Amino acid sequence: MYRFRLALIVPLALVLVLLEACNGTGANGDNPNVLFSTLVEDADGDGVGDEQDGCPDDANKSEPGQCGCGEPDADSDQDGVANCIDECPANELKTVAGECGCSEAEDDSDEDGTPDCIDECPNSAAKIEAGDCGCTVADTDSDDDGTADCVDGCPDDAAKTTPGICGCGESDADEDADGTPDCNDGCPSDALKTAPGECGCGFGDTTSNGGGAAITFVINFNDPDAEFTGYYEDIERNLLQASNDWAALLSAPSPVSIEVQLSFINHEVAAATAASMTSVFVRDNGDFLVFEQGVAAEIRTGIDPNGDTPDAQVNLDIDTMINNYWFDPDPATRSEPIPDCEFVGGQFTCFLDAYSILAHEMGHAFAYNGLRDADTGEIGEFGSTFDDQINVIDGTMFFVGAEAVAVNGSNVPLADPAHLNLATLMNPIIDFGVRNSISDLDTAILDDVGIPMAVQSEECTPSLPSVRSIHPMILGPKPEPRGCWNKNCPHNLKAKLRSMN
Repeated sequence: MYRFRLALIVPLALVLVLLEACNGTGANGDNPNVLFSTLVEDADGDGVGDEQDGCPDDANKSEPGQCGCGEPDADSDQDGVANCIDECPANELKTVAGECGCSEAEDDSDEDGTPDCIDECPNSAAKIEAGDCGCTVADTDSDDDGTADCVDGCPDDAAKTTPGICGCGESDADEDADGTPDCNDGCPSDALKTAPGECGCGFGDTTSNGGGAAITFVINFNDPDAEFTGYYEDIERNLLQASNDWAALLSAPSPVSIEVQLSFINHEVAAATAASMTSVFVRDNGDFLVFEQGVAAEIRTGIDPNGDTPDAQVNLDIDTMINNYWFDPDPATRSEPIPDCEFVGGQFTCFLDAYSILAHEMGHAFAYNGLRDADTGEIGEFGSTFDDQINVIDGTMFFVGAEAVAVNGSNVPLADPAHLNLATLMNPIIDFGVRNSISDLDTAILDDVGIPMAVQSEECTPSLPSVRSIHPMILGPKPEPRGCWNKNCPHNLKAKLRSMN
């Protein structure tokens, strides 16, 4: 018996199954000299025949597994899910990123269906956003005005979010725009009265020696960048009331409208400054040419020397306004107490009555304007009607107008060419927490400089219509002051702000 092996090299990775050749009768039948071989196909050469290989073209896999043929079933985080289908292959706790991403759990503490990672209120099942009211309070809007009840000062009044002067449920409308809302105005359609008085609404209880014509005021704001719009309403309410309180003491032969431009500037020590924007020549007194404030001239003659430009300029110091001004919510009655000093932001802060300041400044616009040297009282070629009533006695300036002397009982000492050195509204100092009002002496000086004054009458005469600035106009840069020639002009004088010490 002969035994031998044949080695056959088969292309395309065919497997040769060698069979032994046997003498005599064998498995190969009748021809013992013929060798038989069986060839099995294995395309990827991984030792598993194609018929049994689930990935016949992938030598690294014989079954598709999770990733299929051609991609390994790598599992970086060893969580049993291959990287190819694991959205979070580096986190064994998550196979899907979900709403929180791979690195954060999908915890839902309040079981509201929104995971904590995106729930602003993770402990409140009722809210997923804090809203206006925070996590623990519903953002209910009872009056459907767009402001949640939790921050709505009038939750049942769709027209108001703060009580204002009149309270919830009642409008703060001011029909006659006199600075007093209708709810507190005994004459809501009469801009010249807030109470009926003896003659009733629509009739003046006081007429004037010039016929009782209306003196009205229009407030324009010089705020080009609209930085201080939040102060407009408060300023206008107090400035109009202060102006009207002066005007109630004055007369005009015909209706006049005084345009007041209000600017926001930085002073060094002044709470505010003001002046008429022009002046008008009235006489030569033999020592100097006398000029009258433009506002006073318009009231006295009915002729506007300014034309279309502002008649008066009032400048408010920005820092003092922001930090110290207190705006009376009802300057017609002036019954609301001025707030006490308080600590704000770690700083001791006290408050100034804005009405007192604005009434003082309007006094400058009417008459209190001097061109004399502040130290010596000397005057040059020009002077004001205020200067015309000043005498310098032993180096001190006194106002010597007949009406003022009669009220004061003696000559009136001056602090400078535009202020009184007495405790009146027109003193240059404004105290914290104190209200100043127009005094008889303040008024008498206006009479002395030539402004016609109102007189009492027993007759009730119809009130003339009054025009008020309801929608303030924002102007550009303020015009240059006119009719004022030296450093002592009121817009340069510093109304000293008394320290708290």
